[in-house]
Amino acid sequence: MLKVYSNRDLDYVDKVLMPKISRTFYLTLQSLPEDLRRDCLVAYAFCRAIDNQEDSRLKMKEKIDLMNETVSTFSNGDVKSARKLQRRLGAIGQKKEGYLQLMKNYSRVVGASQVLGKNVTSIIAECGRQMIDGLSNPEIQRIETLDDHHRYCHYAAGVVGYFITKDLVVRGYISSKLAKKIMPSTHDNNPFSGVNPAHDFAVALQLANNIRDYHDDYKNSIFRWPSDLLANNGLNYEELANPRLSGRKLEKAVCVLTEQIEDAQKFFPAAAKWIDRIPYEARGKPKSALKGIKKSWGSALALSVATLTKINSSEFFTDPTSRKLSKEELYEVVGAVSKTVNSEGKIESLVDLLLR
Repeated sequence: MLKVYSNRDLDYVDKVLMPKISRTFYLTLQSLPEDLRRDCLVAYAFCRAIDNQEDSRLKMKEKIDLMNETVSTFSNGDVKSARKLQRRLGAIGQKKEGYLQLMKNYSRVVGASQVLGKNVTSIIAECGRQMIDGLSNPEIQRIETLDDHHRYCHYAAGVVGYFITKDLVVRGYISSKLAKKIMPSTHDNNPFSGVNPAHDFAVALQLANNIRDYHDDYKNSIFRWPSDLLANNGLNYEELANPRLSGRKLEKAVCVLTEQIEDAQKFFPAAAKWIDRIPYEARGKPKSALKGIKKSWGSALALSVATLTKINSSEFFTDPTSRKLSKEELYEVVGAVSKTVNSEGKIESLVDLLLR
């Protein structure tokens, strides 16, 4: 009976929750082999639940207690305790309706995890614990410099890069030896790019999201653009959120935006190499599955590059429609990735092209 309910929960996370939590990420996951896709669906929903708590206005102690309970119920597969917990999670104010639905149905994420197997749920839970280590630290939350932003992104996303790489090993798509090359460490919060490709892959995606989401975050009193960067240009957060920003202030704001984009772009070469090191052939795995992995993560990376390219203008501050890729632009990028992978080309070459 547990297996039946678990499959129903997985179907709920897949078909109901994920499209509402992140439409674009959900789209890129569709290229993954089914085992990896299921793992990532559950992992994303689990990590999103933790991230929602971090974004909330709860007092720090309550926030830490909730996050630890969230990880504990997941790690233990304790659906009953998760049902009790979700009553409190549902009371947290959310930025999006989909996030609220996730929190009110967190027990279904725990139920869905039972389909994945203990090895996978263990590495997902470990990822959650690492997230909490950083996101519960006020010093990590204080983003004053670009390096501070990198360190924050390590805990918000870099550890997820570790999970994805470990999952590739657990599911037999890459060897432990290769994993060591593309993920030399699983506990390093080094803010510099080029040291750990698995880390850089996830940090690159997070940096792009944080830069793009400035206006939405501001509305929720979330500030992830480095404060020193603004102050050095004579700006404050409120001014950047003003759609009537103009003149010299707008010129300075564009300088701040461009500096962050150029900083984020430093992480993309190693991120692309992480994808390119995944082989096109693996023992016991069809070539189509390996291509699916490259298409999925290649699309996620290429879309982040395309997003940064699109928002790098003064319109980012004055025109809300300029902040996200259109449906046509999205499918154009995904199509370019598919074409590259199908010809067994390198994602690094495509990323270089998009960065120009």
